[in-house]
Amino acid sequence: MKKTNVIGWLVLAHILAGSSHAAPLWEFKFNETGTICTNTGTSPTSMTTKQDFYGSASDLHGAAGSGVSGLAGDRALNLSGINYTGGTFPGMSHTPYLDIPNASCAAIQTLQTFTLSGWFNSQSIISNTPAYGNTGTLIDFSSYQKGFGVQFNTDNSSTIKLCAQVNATKGYFDVSSVMAFNSTNKWFFWAVTYDGTQTGSNLKLYMGTTNSSVTLVGTQSANQGTIVTEGNDFGFNLASSGGGNTLKSFMDDIRIDNTVLAQSDLETRRKQDANIISAPTVDNAGGATAVLTTSATLNGTLSAGTLANVYIYWWQDGSATTNLIDFGAPILQGAFATNLTGLAISTKYWYTCFASNSIGTAWAVTATNFTTLAALRPTITNAAATNVLNTGACLNGYLTSTGTALASVWVGLEQIK
Repeated sequence: MKKTNVIGWLVLAHILAGSSHAAPLWEFKFNETGTICTNTGTSPTSMTTKQDFYGSASDLHGAAGSGVSGLAGDRALNLSGINYTGGTFPGMSHTPYLDIPNASCAAIQTLQTFTLSGWFNSQSIISNTPAYGNTGTLIDFSSYQKGFGVQFNTDNSSTIKLCAQVNATKGYFDVSSVMAFNSTNKWFFWAVTYDGTQTGSNLKLYMGTTNSSVTLVGTQSANQGTIVTEGNDFGFNLASSGGGNTLKSFMDDIRIDNTVLAQSDLETRRKQDANIISAPTVDNAGGATAVLTTSATLNGTLSAGTLANVYIYWWQDGSATTNLIDFGAPILQGAFATNLTGLAISTKYWYTCFASNSIGTAWAVTATNFTTLAALRPTITNAAATNVLNTGACLNGYLTSTGTALASVWVGLEQIK
């Protein structure tokens, strides 16, 4: 049996884990308490929770375990206690209001592509005869024909719809295949994607639940280019449009990405949020890259399992010792990598990936090998002297290759009699 050395210290900051896309600009998970909702995305800001449009700040966080996963540390935004939903201006003073002022919205003011996503759990039957034609706002960053937003819209219809606005375009999506007017006490995942680099079929709505996968509800066209906000001072509102039309619900895990996420990425997000995991599948991702004389990058892919601990076992060809790289905390489904240094020159190595979670374990199907580069000498040639004078000259040469390391150059003179 080979001896195993644990060398987690070799795992450098090059680890890529979780997905093929960058982290969201804004991410509100609502797991704290108090009147401030922390943004854990890449563009820091915060959101204040108020009991109503004109009132002072009020803690609207739900109890521990109220979030979509049901885990003890997972909280949701609790809008279930509101006494008004949707409609007339007198109601504006009675609806929760979550606000980020315009001055703090620079990160989302000029998006050309985006993904809006989150969860809601309706706590009341959605009416099909609402004032103003809607019964609840999910996200609002709009003013007339500028900005973006997502809200329910039924217009006295027997069909329940979600309306996604991008500047002057409003796309109405029939969601009756996913939910009904009386769908209460059930978590729904939603995502709207927009690609402003395209002019057609570029506005999409996806939905899922805690026990059903993300599906494409519909596709529409919004030839609107980049989000327009110039000349407006409107801020970002969650669950409310200017203090009215609040959906009586719980909300959780609201995010804004500055890219169009694929359906597979949204499905991974749904599983992560809802704490849905499966047995992992892992591979060596095509082998090592950036192989040099004494270093190489080892790659792997967690292609199933949603969340798992991953490890890389590696060894020198013919050696009785196997070295273990432990990535530490569980990673999300996606690519991962680490850089190895201190390897021997012109030497063959092997590695294989392993993953485990509470459902099961998995090895890469086969081990992968790579060979570090051989050490190469530098090469140099002489060139003719120039600027030759009575007592001086410029001596020239060409360093045609540094070999496998930085090279030092000397110039010597020899007098020939």
